[in-house]
Amino acid sequence: MSVGKVGLALLIWGSGAVSSEIDVHLFDQTSTIVVARNEGTVAEKLLDINQLVQSGEEILILYHGQERQSVTAPSDGLLKDYAQAIRVGADVQKGDVIAVLVNDEVKGALVSKEGDAFPHLLSTQSTYCCLNAGDTDFNIQILDIKKVGKVTWFYFSILDGPAFLSLIQDNTAANPNVRFEFVEKIAPSQNMLSKK
Repeated sequence: MSVGKVGLALLIWGSGAVSSEIDVHLFDQTSTIVVARNEGTVAEKLLDINQLVQSGEEILILYHGQERQSVTAPSDGLLKDYAQAIRVGADVQKGDVIAVLVNDEVKGALVSKEGDAFPHLLSTQSTYCCLNAGDTDFNIQILDIKKVGKVTWFYFSILDGPAFLSLIQDNTAANPNVRFEFVEKIAPSQNMLSKK
């Protein structure tokens, strides 16, 4: 998921508003290939494409003779796709690719140029609102800050990555409108996302 969008950050100080453009970059997610550990015949696909899955959760049921064997997710993530050959009744050999999962942790960077109004307000290991995706706001946690010349990179993680992924996967637009708007620093106990 390589998305680079320009967002608008808006700060309100006293009676005036200061605005500044900031780039939002979402990093590609890591993938996990699920392979068959045994041979068998596909009896049932248990999950739909783009469905969230937890480590150890069954993805697929195989039968080898009368023996039922389950193929489980090796990690948390989103079921990106089943292999093309995986359909009910198909034979699977040991080592065949079953499915592809993508990590449900979403990371990215806010890129701010010198002179932007808000960067001095952000600090590492703090949570901020709001990364906007469509009509939904997500809180982000700043993981690291790096200044390179006149550009500052604020590396972040979206606190509710699975909900963000579901929203992005359901979005029919090729490039969803993702932007950052500095609203406030968030206390750890506050809700992770909200509908507008």
